[in-house]
Amino acid sequence: MTKPTVLIFLGLELSTLSPDDLSKLARAERARRLAIESEGHVAPLFTNDDLGDKTRPFTEGIGRSVAPRVRPERDLVRERRFWRKEKAKHDRDMRTIERRIEGLESRLRELRSLRARRQPARLTAQRESLEEALDAAKREHRRRELRFRERARKAGAFPGWLR
Repeated sequence: MTKPTVLIFLGLELSTLSPDDLSKLARAERARRLAIESEGHVAPLFTNDDLGDKTRPFTEGIGRSVAPRVRPERDLVRERRFWRKEKAKHDRDMRTIERRIEGLESRLRELRSLRARRQPARLTAQRESLEEALDAAKREHRRRELRFRERARKAGAFPGWLR
């Protein structure tokens, strides 16, 4: 259906409701509620007195008061020492990966120089496997660095502790 068609049908539906229909609906609802009350069911009745003190500002909250969250005291010296040790361990791991990357790059340069001297095409498979290993090592390096930084950030470590 197009938009004009929908609007026409909506206009027709609204025009079929008349004030008489609304009054019939109100009478039917009143009769239904009276029938429920005559069976012994009483609907709750709320008055302004149930709302409490109306002079109280809304910002105080309704019902319970909310106390500010209290954070426990931090031992910054101990935390700094911990993150310095974690950073040293992380740096050792990263240096290992960086040495592996350098070794792979060195071997890849050697293969490329052999190819330049018109060596057999069988070196192409070796070169591709070295490139894949190099890419995997670089991805691992980035992944570990990001994971360490994110872990430190979530723990609340100050950036100066990680330098």
